[in-house]
Amino acid sequence: MRITKARAAATAATITAVAAAGVAAPSNAQYQDIPKPATVEMVMKGKLPVFKGPKTVSKGAKLTIVNKTSLKQIGPHTFSLVKPAKVPSKKQWKQCGEKLELLCGEIARAHKVNMETGQPGKVFLDVGKKGFDKSFGKKGDSWFTDAKGDEFSRKVTAKAGSTLTYFCAVHPNMVGKIKVTKK
Repeated sequence: MRITKARAAATAATITAVAAAGVAAPSNAQYQDIPKPATVEMVMKGKLPVFKGPKTVSKGAKLTIVNKTSLKQIGPHTFSLVKPAKVPSKKQWKQCGEKLELLCGEIARAHKVNMETGQPGKVFLDVGKKGFDKSFGKKGDSWFTDAKGDEFSRKVTAKAGSTLTYFCAVHPNMVGKIKVTKK
């Protein structure tokens, strides 16, 4: 049997069409389940350090914390999940931040901070599920940083609908919150 060029071209076109039908391009649906990552930055606002971050984060999203301040200028920080009722009032800031009492002392002890050198024995505390989910009672999730440019990322494993309050044990004026939403 003799195959003409026209017949060969038609056969090739049919095979290509059948193959293309069987190999579909990835749909956008598979990408809709990936939560959008979020970032909280430690920055200066005037002469005070503050947290700058989004108001919401999806459960399962990667949350990155970035230190954009200078150790020489302002010192180290913690990004510690805390219960809102434990956040010290403005009147308690000196007692907390300078004397490491109240919530600040709990966080320092949990990080096993050497009071002579100021260095932590543990840089990251992960209590509860792996990821950001547990607020300080006696223990909670926390990260210690002492260098500009440091960053740390963890998955948000807290329940959707909850609010994560975060706090710096070195600078008690640094408080923020982020609402956890569904994916």
